[in-house]
Amino acid sequence: MIKKTLLFFVFIVFIASVVKVHAVPLPHSVAQCFKHLRAQSYRNAEVWGVKAVNKHPRSFYAHMCLAAAYHRLGDYLPSIKVLSQATSFVSNKDEMEILYEGIGSSYGDVGDYKNAIIYDYKALALAKELKNIGEESTELTNIADIYGKRGDFKKALYYDKKSMALARTKREMIFSYNNIGADYSDMGNYTEAIKYEKKGLTLDKSIGDYYAIGVAFLNLGDSYIYIGNYSRAKNYITKGLNIEKKIGAKDWIASGYRYFGSLYRHENNGKKALSYYTKAFAIYNSIGDSKGTKDCLYRINKIKNQ
Repeated sequence: MIKKTLLFFVFIVFIASVVKVHAVPLPHSVAQCFKHLRAQSYRNAEVWGVKAVNKHPRSFYAHMCLAAAYHRLGDYLPSIKVLSQATSFVSNKDEMEILYEGIGSSYGDVGDYKNAIIYDYKALALAKELKNIGEESTELTNIADIYGKRGDFKKALYYDKKSMALARTKREMIFSYNNIGADYSDMGNYTEAIKYEKKGLTLDKSIGDYYAIGVAFLNLGDSYIYIGNYSRAKNYITKGLNIEKKIGAKDWIASGYRYFGSLYRHENNGKKALSYYTKAFAIYNSIGDSKGTKDCLYRINKIKNQ
């Protein structure tokens, strides 16, 4: 099971565009939060985001920036809390659409798929009403993610391909490639998965998205496990995990440990597999990722009961 990447960074870029279009003046602390977010310095973005919310408690953009920093760091429950607070400070439909998108993404990451799909469809309806093709592509990807997490991989692939047809930027295409790769992996077609994941990685490198490069390495590593190329799998997982550790992205660090667990399980090294699944379980549990927690617990018990 490969983890998919949501278009949350595209969401941040769109926030910045909304600020520009509506000529919204940003206080220093809020501007600093966005600056660090764009620079992929998520821990610093969190620090400035907390300052921004404390100094400007009614600022929609202060809340959205802090929520995005939490999300990138894998702190989904705090992200949901801050996004919920932001509902009181929405002033136009553009803001409401990105708020719905953020809430839907965060609910999906903690395994609350019922609420996630509700907010994703609300965001999609607003994106269509606003005739924002890029955001419509984003919302289709987020809906695909929920179907994938529910185990309906064919429907996930259907929505991801609809999203790709609307993608207009390199970044949007990256996420389409990565997520279609994840769909094929979930369906057991690892050769096709690797093809799309490599396309995504090439574009990641072309725009210098460090976070996304780490994700692509991790997902490629996971796919290589299932075609039996363990040396290449280990190489990619190691590269991806090192990147995500530097960033501090807890969810992807946990995924890297889980992928190593799968790798050693396939190599019949139960002791190492158990060690990595246990590390992954602890992180997933700490950030409220119920799906990751349950998956690791199942794998841990399977090894222990052998």
